[in-house]
Amino acid sequence: MLIQMAIPVQGGLKQERKVEVLSNHLANAETAGFKKDILSFDYLLKTNLTIDYSQGDIKLTGNNFDLALTGKGFFKVETPNGIRYTRDGNFILNKEGMLVNNSGYPVLGEGGPITITEGTSVNVNAAGQIQVDGNIIGKVSVVNFEDLTKLKKEKGSMFVNSSDEREIPSDASVNQGALEMPNTNMVTEMTNMIASHRFYESYQKMLQTLDETDSKAINDVGKLG
Repeated sequence: MLIQMAIPVQGGLKQERKVEVLSNHLANAETAGFKKDILSFDYLLKTNLTIDYSQGDIKLTGNNFDLALTGKGFFKVETPNGIRYTRDGNFILNKEGMLVNNSGYPVLGEGGPITITEGTSVNVNAAGQIQVDGNIIGKVSVVNFEDLTKLKKEKGSMFVNSSDEREIPSDASVNQGALEMPNTNMVTEMTNMIASHRFYESYQKMLQTLDETDSKAINDVGKLG
């Protein structure tokens, strides 16, 4: 009976992990640059998560400091814990005129943090060059990696390089006045969430049935004695 009970227990554990992943996808439904996870299990039920870096939809915002990447690459952001990489180009200017992300961390250019001087027009071209009134004043740093599996997810759409993997030039194009949205499909995520809950409930009922059968067998043996 214990062997029979192992099947629904394992199935229930798998569904629990799936619900965790799907819940994270749904929680980041509006997080620019978010990349979904692909969940798999080995024969010992060890969880394996790989990141899907496929392109998300580009949403026009009209905000001059919103930048979206098309192609492979990441923006660089300087945080108190070191450099982080992101596809989230929801940037603003702080009081000092420095380009920062929505957490207030400086966005890095090829020469360090980017400060944009006053001007009547600010334009960012596909190469990431920043022009103020027609004069190039800097360039947004966009980099990539040969082995993306070395990157680790942090909160939201931030990534950390957890190894000695070196940055390489990126072929991504920068789109001004736009954001890259999550590469998830909310209808699909909700459908999968409902299915996982139903599978989990089925495994619970299976366990309950096996437990009742086991108890009945024990009681019947006791009566025969």
